[in-house]
Amino acid sequence: MADSDLGLMCRSLTKFFGMKYRNKHSILMICLGILIWIDYINLFFNFIRSIDADIDEDCFLLEMGCVFFGKRVRVVGDLLMISYRTILFLMYNRWYLDDQQWLRMVNLHYDELVKEDIHLPLETVEKTVRKAFTITITVIILFNVSYFLIQNSQIYDRLLTHLYISLSTYLSGFFLTLPFILNDICASLLRQYYQRFHLHLTEGSLKPQFVQTFWNLYLMIQYAKVFLKESYMIVVGCLFASVLEIYYFAFYSDIHPVKRYICAILLFLIIQNIISFSVVFGQIDHEANALSDLAYEYVNVRRFHNVESNYKNNMQPKVGYAGYSKLPEMIDCLNQTLGVEVMNTPINAATIIKFISAFFSIVALMFQHGDPNVLIDITKSEKQ
Repeated sequence: MADSDLGLMCRSLTKFFGMKYRNKHSILMICLGILIWIDYINLFFNFIRSIDADIDEDCFLLEMGCVFFGKRVRVVGDLLMISYRTILFLMYNRWYLDDQQWLRMVNLHYDELVKEDIHLPLETVEKTVRKAFTITITVIILFNVSYFLIQNSQIYDRLLTHLYISLSTYLSGFFLTLPFILNDICASLLRQYYQRFHLHLTEGSLKPQFVQTFWNLYLMIQYAKVFLKESYMIVVGCLFASVLEIYYFAFYSDIHPVKRYICAILLFLIIQNIISFSVVFGQIDHEANALSDLAYEYVNVRRFHNVESNYKNNMQPKVGYAGYSKLPEMIDCLNQTLGVEVMNTPINAATIIKFISAFFSIVALMFQHGDPNVLIDITKSEKQ
């Protein structure tokens, strides 16, 4: 199998994370799936129990919302943990229930691009996976250090919680890495096609066969787009749900001032990540717009300038312009949203910033005109 094969690129995940993305029926992945389901059910079970729990009641087993934020705000803390863990839960189930037909079609069209020497070296993908793996390990260390500093439970409970934190974060990193690899591959291939396209125009050697190659690239991105869109909506949707609870902790809770300060920093980092994710997933449209501008410039400016110049100098036009007839169709496709879109709106920094502004306006009004402690006190008032 050639190094440029997309299937081999996906195997770089196995090299760093030690798990095979395509082998979902292995005993390891099934066991991990069972643990993910048990974890998610336990999160809801702890959340329901925390509603009726007394203020001074000890934290339940693996009740991380109570451990990190305290017994007084354990209800909101458990909601935050549910929002965070939903990313892993949905990503795993989406992967396990998927027949991966989109991946086979992506690989099929990618093989056609390789024939035209448009491909991404394996080293480039491994570099991206290495960065994702490093970030995952760093987050695991930070979470474990944070837990170590704030908890004084027995050694058995501490070891179990450290294992729980490490495993869940490691799996989240594994399932989140592939969308970023796939998005980077699509954007990089568009960039390579742009460079080759520009070279052919400069040399006057544009052939219909090369323009026809664009449709393989277009179809590859369309099949990948299904997975990219679902992944983006899962990650960003759950992060916005987490923002709601962290916003409460930072500005309306009565937890320790140091923890409120940390929550404010965490809130800033999550918002920054949401914007960064949107910028990354908007790279495909950015590269597509650049290619569209180049093709449009050639069709409406360069070609007619060259024809007029050749006519005045009694020169024969350069060969290779037979590909011109295919360009208007290519421009039409590029002028549409080629990358990730939500509700027919392309994902980019400007769009997500507008949404974030509207989101915080609604959240501020909700907390300003409502009772911020309603989630904590609602059951208490009923019992009284």
